[in-house]
Amino acid sequence: MKKENKVLGKSAGGEEIAIPFKQTTLDGRISGGIGNFILTQDFQNGSKALQEIHYTFPIHPKAAVTGMRIEFEDRIIDSDIEELDKAFEQFEKATQKGDSAFLLDKIMDDLLLLQIGKLRPGEQCRVQVHYIQEFPQYDNQLRVTIPTSFSPRYSPAGSDPIMTDIINPGWLTEAPYRFILNLKIDPKAIESIQSVSHHIVQTALDNGEIAIHFQQEAVALDRDIVIDLKLSDESKEGSCFIAKNESGRQFGVLRFMPQFPESNKNHDEYQPADYIFIIDCSGSMTGSSIRTARQALEIAIRQLNKDDRFELITFESSYQLLFNKLTDYTTENFNKALGFIQNIDARLGGTELKAPLKSALKMKSEASRQKNIYLITDGQIGNDQEIKKLWLKNGQESRLFAFNIGYAPAHGILDTLADISGGVAENILPQDDLLSIVLRQFGRSNQPRVEDIKLHFQGLSVNEKKLPELRPIFENDTWTAYFQIQEITENAKIKLIGKLGDKELSWSFKPIILGTDKSISQLYGRQRIQQVKNDINLNHKNLIKLSKKYGVLSPSTSFVGILKRKGDEKAKGEATLTRVPLQLTKNFSTSPINSFIGAAACVGMPQALRRFTSYSLVSSNIFENFVSEDSDYTLLEMMAEPEENYRFIVKILSKQDLEGSFDKSILPLISDSLNQSDIEKVIESLGMRNRELAEKLIYTRIVILMIQNIQADPSICHRSLSKAKNWFNTTCKEQKLDKIAIINAAQHLYPGS
Repeated sequence: MKKENKVLGKSAGGEEIAIPFKQTTLDGRISGGIGNFILTQDFQNGSKALQEIHYTFPIHPKAAVTGMRIEFEDRIIDSDIEELDKAFEQFEKATQKGDSAFLLDKIMDDLLLLQIGKLRPGEQCRVQVHYIQEFPQYDNQLRVTIPTSFSPRYSPAGSDPIMTDIINPGWLTEAPYRFILNLKIDPKAIESIQSVSHHIVQTALDNGEIAIHFQQEAVALDRDIVIDLKLSDESKEGSCFIAKNESGRQFGVLRFMPQFPESNKNHDEYQPADYIFIIDCSGSMTGSSIRTARQALEIAIRQLNKDDRFELITFESSYQLLFNKLTDYTTENFNKALGFIQNIDARLGGTELKAPLKSALKMKSEASRQKNIYLITDGQIGNDQEIKKLWLKNGQESRLFAFNIGYAPAHGILDTLADISGGVAENILPQDDLLSIVLRQFGRSNQPRVEDIKLHFQGLSVNEKKLPELRPIFENDTWTAYFQIQEITENAKIKLIGKLGDKELSWSFKPIILGTDKSISQLYGRQRIQQVKNDINLNHKNLIKLSKKYGVLSPSTSFVGILKRKGDEKAKGEATLTRVPLQLTKNFSTSPINSFIGAAACVGMPQALRRFTSYSLVSSNIFENFVSEDSDYTLLEMMAEPEENYRFIVKILSKQDLEGSFDKSILPLISDSLNQSDIEKVIESLGMRNRELAEKLIYTRIVILMIQNIQADPSICHRSLSKAKNWFNTTCKEQKLDKIAIINAAQHLYPGS
């Protein structure tokens, strides 16, 4: 490999120092919701001494890491997957002999550690990490998320100091290395492509695929790459693919985004539930993240129903409960919660989630009530295994729905807890449509879902014992199952059966045979590994066996590669350990004046603090690209430009009261469509003594008609619409009013429906 100029950074004293990491390039192809990627990392020892290089970097928790290959000058070194201790032993023996060794470990669900030992002065190497990732599909959109960096992670007192050191390698506010993207997308069933994180360029290729690159040649590794693929109706049909791996064994994947028949749904039926909101107020949440958290929380609180119970918990190094118990959703408690939310702010404490989560899990719910825990955080947690053990032991009766906030949130623990509990974790970038994400996520807790799932295989046999646990099916959310096939016939068919309430639903799929493609078997292997890893009685032997069988990295295995040197090429002597400092994520700070304080505050260990002083940390403006606190915009308007119908819904929903009704405060929003004098005449014609109630009934019915008329996304408006309908129907019944007459009166005013 041709030698290039070494990458330089500046120390706190202004001295130029060599950073051994030069750049990273991601090459990938996405088809059918699954991406195959090669992450290439270039390193160079720019010092005058032998170096052992450690680089901690993020990977999405749903990625299956399937290989590591090393290029060194004109040589190619392939790695093997080995048990953790055995791989490290091979690494140590090789470096002691003067050879070079490469070790890749999965240290957290969303973090990898690459160790390179040894590189002689001036030497370069290229490391390729191969992985596969399945992407979620919500509401006719597939979101591709590729992490590039992570923020300082807080480790409580008593945490493993070695692990704390590894996950906090030091940060730069302006790192010299860059990220290059070379992505190809199969355009089948895709209507449009856009990125909410970066400026991208799309190019149509001769083979029909679409190439995606950054508008700039390379960008900073300071945030997740997020690309949204808007899908056509064709994508809703679902698909089942079967392929052989390299050893000839056959594996299948069934993936679809269900829509339930209207005849089997009752949008107005509501089951009272308990809601516990846990809000991260630690130092890493300062700035845009805490503002987004407040906005998300207020939107969610407004979606509760009168028979629900709720509690709010804020946390950092300590935690605070608003009511000290699950309490009724009354006007008084609602207003108290709003005041509490307005005073939420980030402090310099750490992200100590364990105690508040334990408190939430201890709160008792009646058997008839589902307990839903909503966690709003950037997820910068260092003790993820403690958190997971707590949930596995105490969380059987709860579901977790997480909002992952920020440019580069920690995906690992939140995705894991959501998967275990049957919930969902969603990411919120500052540029995202906040309202739609919050309402979609909140709607999942009480929307219709298909349970008691069974797969019936006709014309093919599978190993039933190795079938994964089948998750509930939510409407308009991706549902995926992987399975291993023993035999298959030409007329094979798969039938999926489940229950929506007391009604049975079924879908049938005809498998498509792909030939040889190891991707499906590797994703099947990852799913099996996840099942073992998320069992409270973790079995490392099973993890090792599955990891080696399917060639997928696990917490109990490593990829290890050895470069054997000869004669004068031997790297003799002790090597200097060099940790690659990371690019600090965009807008991460506990002060708009001093980034250094914010970064150090989140680590919580003296040696980590000393590491920060090794590099120059300059101030950055955390308020960039955000609406200021004293802006004239209303809460629900502080988001990216939505479409016209969406803007209308945003404004309308902000006017809904606690019980679900609307009053004349919506008049300025609908004056283009309705004449105020006509509304007054209709209200008079009803002949009701309680004029205020008559106004509410008419305005509420008009809003229902308007939202139905513009065919708003049910996953976004379901809760608010149901709340309005329930209030209208209940009020008419309790007051013994002529419901049909009121409906006709509203219909007369707004015939557009």
